[in-house]
Amino acid sequence: MTPLQRRVLAVAILLTLITGLAQLLVVPTIAAYSNVKGEIAEKTALLDRYGGLSARQERLQAMIEERRQHLEDDPLFLKAPTESLTTAKLQEHVREAIEQTGGSIQAIESLPTIEKGNALHQINVRVDIIGDIRDAKEILGYIEGGEPVLFVERVDILANLVHLGDEPRIERDLRLRMLISGYWQKPQ
Repeated sequence: MTPLQRRVLAVAILLTLITGLAQLLVVPTIAAYSNVKGEIAEKTALLDRYGGLSARQERLQAMIEERRQHLEDDPLFLKAPTESLTTAKLQEHVREAIEQTGGSIQAIESLPTIEKGNALHQINVRVDIIGDIRDAKEILGYIEGGEPVLFVERVDILANLVHLGDEPRIERDLRLRMLISGYWQKPQ
């Protein structure tokens, strides 16, 4: 083999080694770099999205707090720190309404509370009243027309028959049984 052939062979072997090393080292490094670059772009997009969600969450949290404050100041709801105190306030409010309008309470009974949502509860009482028809009208108007907003869910009217001589007559005073409810916003 001549020196020129040896040189050509040496250069060919050297080029083969360089190409092989490039295939083994450089190509995987470039591929890994491309994958990392794609992951970085994906993670950056996710971070931007989460940053937007965080800002949106802060706005929503402020809106929720504003709404909660509005509900706390709302005169339509029964107000008390606990369910038991709310029921007692409802009973007292109903008692005052009946006494102011001329009725006479025979009984007032707390009924089970009904949960109407996450923090909204329906507070119920049953009331037995003695009064005439005008008293009943005034009591219903007073209870349903004031604040907090109360609802008369059911009214049962019972009349007593009295016998005066040969003819039975309805006694002037009626017995009214009412189911009254109001709503309480449970404190957060």
